[in-house]
Amino acid sequence: RYGLTPVEYLAEAGVLHENLIGVHGIYLSDGEVKLYSQSGATLVHCSLSMAKLEARIAPIIELYTAGTNIALGNDSPNPVGVMDMFTEMRFAAVLNKVWRKRTDVASTREVFSWATVGGASALKLKAGLIKPGYLADLVL
Repeated sequence: RYGLTPVEYLAEAGVLHENLIGVHGIYLSDGEVKLYSQSGATLVHCSLSMAKLEARIAPIIELYTAGTNIALGNDSPNPVGVMDMFTEMRFAAVLNKVWRKRTDVASTREVFSWATVGGASALKLKAGLIKPGYLADLVL
């Protein structure tokens, strides 16, 4: 209707910036990946629900490589019935490796960062790291 992709429309409307937290992003084109990454916005990856719905998966690796802040999440109400971030982390790693037929993507370190630092960064919290001055949000 407007001759723009959804991400282009958000940019033109002035809402594609570091305070935007988008979810899914399964239909992003290469151009939208570039525009989204340049904006400073976060994208939340919900791998389990996308697999359950037999949907495509977002170009998370491309977004992450281009500098996008990635956070992990799970939909609520979750169509999978699993609200477990450890399961979500495992599945995000496996799904991205299988989808791309590459074992060098979505490393344990990267996926753990998406689940911790990525979410905290999206919410502008000093959390997700064990570091002086950061919130001690640990699970032991």
